[in-house]
Amino acid sequence: MRHYILFALFTLGFISSIIERIQFERKKKHEKDAEYRSLFRRHSTLLISFFAYLAAQQFMSVYEALCGE
Repeated sequence: MRHYILFALFTLGFISSIIERIQFERKKKHEKDAEYRSLFRRHSTLLISFFAYLAAQQFMSVYEALCGE
């Protein structure tokens, strides 16, 4: 049961990180200086990668539990 909850949370984190990145690129990047944009992009990419990795790990556990393999 724990894997289902973690998978859902990490997937939500992944999706919200992507949405935050898209909103920044569309609306806010013109208001910030180049150093801030670079830092934000690195931080955002790290969060997206982190949440994707954790969601994939939990997905494997959920998949094994559902399919029995």
